[in-house]
Amino acid sequence: MLNNIMKKLLEKLEVIVNKLIPVLIIILLVLIVLDFTSDLIQKYHSFIVIFDYFVIAVFVIDLIFKYTLLKNKKKFIKLYWLDILAVFPIYLLFRAYATIAELLLERQVIQAQQVTHTIVTIEREARALEEEAKLAKEAKLAKFNILGRVLRFTQRVLRLIAARFKLTHEHLKLASKEKEDKKKNQKEKNNYLIL
Repeated sequence: MLNNIMKKLLEKLEVIVNKLIPVLIIILLVLIVLDFTSDLIQKYHSFIVIFDYFVIAVFVIDLIFKYTLLKNKKKFIKLYWLDILAVFPIYLLFRAYATIAELLLERQVIQAQQVTHTIVTIEREARALEEEAKLAKEAKLAKFNILGRVLRFTQRVLRLIAARFKLTHEHLKLASKEKEDKKKNQKEKNNYLIL
């Protein structure tokens, strides 16, 4: 009985996810356009990141449902490789790299400050070097930001492509089922006529 209730809940969740994906794709398309055409999106960056994680979660849930239906790893990867790529958190790996680079840069700035304090005679040159290090750090972080935007854009485009393939796959499955039902009905009519 508990298993039956759980099965019904999972079926309802699958229906919700299948209805939610097209809406999320449209919103992703708007975000892609805004990300490259407007600075307005920078104000709401944290909300957009949260929304991105929500979209990834919905896609992951969809992939889990697809895998439970197939139960064949090779066939699953062959059919849904683009979906898998779309939810792989490339941006998180990039962000981890940027954080490590930032920490290394901070360590270098701290060492530069210690040298500045010990050598009082070259105070002006040390300040200039410190300012230059900050500018270099900002320049590197700006590059990371641009690369991050490009990676987010790429993942959103991959999600759009994956959704397109999903819709096509669903239509083909539906058409195939209708064709089978038509053949079955025709067979039943023929059997009935023979009797």
